[in-house]
Amino acid sequence: MQRQTDDNVKKAAQMMLEQTVMDISERLNATCTAKCLQPVYGSTELVKDEAVCIDRCVAKYLDLHEIIGKRLQEDKDAYRLLAEKPYLKSEGSAT
Repeated sequence: MQRQTDDNVKKAAQMMLEQTVMDISERLNATCTAKCLQPVYGSTELVKDEAVCIDRCVAKYLDLHEIIGKRLQEDKDAYRLLAEKPYLKSEGSAT
């Protein structure tokens, strides 16, 4: 029974990860396309300026995503530590 529950948790986590990756990919595509590509195409190939813009946009997007992920993890760790340790009351407090 426990093994089946563990397998279900792993499958749910894997599905969540896949959805997250797909969501990031879709957002990245939409953001960088809107920023770097003209709505009317003059050529079927990317011109140098468009390719450079997309490259920089993707790099910035992924860097920002990494920074946010690290910050959220730090906050999660800090909240966990706060929850585990009771607040110390100062000697002069009325409570």
